[in-house]
Amino acid sequence: VGEAFFSNSPSGDQRFNQEFLDKYEVRSALMVPMLIKRELIGFIYVANRPGGFRTRDVRLLEIFAAQAAETIANARLFATIQAQAEREAIVNRLLLTLQQASDPKRGVEIIVERVGEVLGLDRCIVTMSAEDDRTDFYSEWCAEGVIGLSNNSEVRERSPVSHWIQVHRQPLVATDVLAHSLSHGYEDLITRIKVRSIAVVPIIHQGRVIGTLSGHQTRAPRRWAEDDIDLLTAVAMQIGGTLENARLIAELREANRLKDEFLATISHELRTPLTAIRGWVDLLSENPALEHDEELQDGINVIQNSAVALSQLISDLLDLSRIQRKVLRLDCKPTTINEPVMEIGRAH
Repeated sequence: VGEAFFSNSPSGDQRFNQEFLDKYEVRSALMVPMLIKRELIGFIYVANRPGGFRTRDVRLLEIFAAQAAETIANARLFATIQAQAEREAIVNRLLLTLQQASDPKRGVEIIVERVGEVLGLDRCIVTMSAEDDRTDFYSEWCAEGVIGLSNNSEVRERSPVSHWIQVHRQPLVATDVLAHSLSHGYEDLITRIKVRSIAVVPIIHQGRVIGTLSGHQTRAPRRWAEDDIDLLTAVAMQIGGTLENARLIAELREANRLKDEFLATISHELRTPLTAIRGWVDLLSENPALEHDEELQDGINVIQNSAVALSQLISDLLDLSRIQRKVLRLDCKPTTINEPVMEIGRAH
């Protein structure tokens, strides 16, 4: 009830276990609760004061209990801050590893291995959500002697975890997997893959669940701490950003490839009729009849100039594409800078 009490004749007090009193020869007892913001975290128990306990003793012990509770609260707060700092340091190191990796997949593989070692896991897995609601293994790390699941097609097809995460969008934590309601109907699969405890957090990017990060214990059950889930969640957030950026970069590269193909195709399709136009315009420009028809000669010149301009435009488009792909070869040679400057000045 969170209240102090004392008894100088506990042998006649029904609140005491008589066997306990006899075993430890308790003749008088005083108990004071330790409270943190009205939450009972423990108590202080003293016994067998010569002459028995008085109300004054209760007040003195309550003062001590309040100080002890405050000390414990500060110690817990310090431990929490220290754990958060350690977790942030780990996440920052993992993030740096992701940023320095030239290949996103290799970066995620290193992260999965580090998380498995830091948390003492038996398995650590990153999966991606497939369009058909199945699980696609992206990366997996296993401790020595633990069988991997990435090549197990039955797990990809039957596992309900990915769908559960998609629906609930929150961590799935189970100390005893077989005792969890989600295991019903999958007991045979759970037994074969030898998973005892599991912690799965969603990988979310821009509001979409794109995968999961899982920690497995196969050799003994594990009571997952809040810090374990916080670390997995923080790492999952970084992995989500990395994988989504890699996907966008791949899509951008594909778009650039399609654009280059389009430019190559359109330039070829334009050059073919343009070559015929320029050829016939050149032939017509040599016709003697143009000497007596100034208007026709102007029209031929306009067509000729437009064909040249269109040809140059097509060449410029192809050069721009080569520049963006960094495959344009420059013809570098020494030149006198005064000549082009003087030509510009004469042109103006």
